[in-house]
Amino acid sequence: MFDRVFAPYSARQWGVPVGALDASILARVPVVVGEDDRYFTDRYQVMPRDGYSALFERLLDHPNIHVSLNTAMAGVEPATWDRMVYCGPLDDYFGRSAGALPYRSVRFAHRAVDVREGLPVGTVNHPQAPDFTRVTDFRHLTDEAGPTTALVTEYPTAHAPGVTEPHYPVLCEASGRLADDYRAMARTLAGKVWFAGRLADFRYYNMDQAVGRALSLVDKTLAPAVAGMAA
Repeated sequence: MFDRVFAPYSARQWGVPVGALDASILARVPVVVGEDDRYFTDRYQVMPRDGYSALFERLLDHPNIHVSLNTAMAGVEPATWDRMVYCGPLDDYFGRSAGALPYRSVRFAHRAVDVREGLPVGTVNHPQAPDFTRVTDFRHLTDEAGPTTALVTEYPTAHAPGVTEPHYPVLCEASGRLADDYRAMARTLAGKVWFAGRLADFRYYNMDQAVGRALSLVDKTLAPAVAGMAA
């Protein structure tokens, strides 16, 4: 099972032999003895009622929020802010001065098909495929019904800074040491800049973990800091 499923899938996903990866990567894969075929067994599993786009539109619809797109870090003037939460790649913030941290990117191929050509479940993994890892059928996630469905195929790719978008931190012994060097740099900015998220923490978070990280940062760090400055 390991050689036929986990090893080839992981090697394609991460671009390195599976033995080079941190053990936490494979620990994310649940091993189930029984008839429950769900990947996630959380009690509550939901999608935003109107989709993620509408969710973020409402979150950003505030007079104190300004959104700037296609803006490089160099274009953010430090004099205009007192505190910042940074969610980009950890090494990018420091100009990759200690070396480049490894991230993986993904190319998404979208297509609409007749529902008869859809998938029997939400996502199907393809461990033996030559260049892609999985295909998702979104009607299972949104519970929509119609004559067609939207499929997306994921093709893992190498990440090139400035060319592709980083999606996953590649966790291994060497990257862990380099990330620790950058975290030491980040600690010198305590009280001014907070680093959070999959890229800035250089941690492989699931969605719920990323949200939990944000809420914890606000409750335990940002709120007390703002209250202290107000006082």
